Amino acid sequence: MTYHDVNTGLASLILACEMPLFAVLLLFAFSPLPYKQQGSPAAGPLSAIVDAFNLSDLLSAFYRGPMRLVRDQQTQIRRQDSVRIALVSSSDEEVREGRCAP
Repeated sequence: MTYHDVNTGLASLILACEMPLFAVLLLFAFSPLPYKQQGSPAAGPLSAIVDAFNLSDLLSAFYRGPMRLVRDQQTQIRRQDSVRIALVSSSDEEVREGRCAP
């Protein structure tokens, strides 16, 4: 066994011993009782699986994703332009345009 094996193994062992303790503590900190429904569930497991594999969500993401990317890039370009405009004073602008002498 090398130092690296012992170092990695010891950290993994400590983590494996801590996790059951924290799992029990999380049950006390975040009780599942408010989330349990009275009676039978509203939908069965099959409808949940069908809803998870809904293709309209996937197609919507393929359609809206590039549109959002372009819109965000245009917004970023507009912000950069407005920062440049704000940094340039009016006197500097007049000098560049040749309306007054430097």
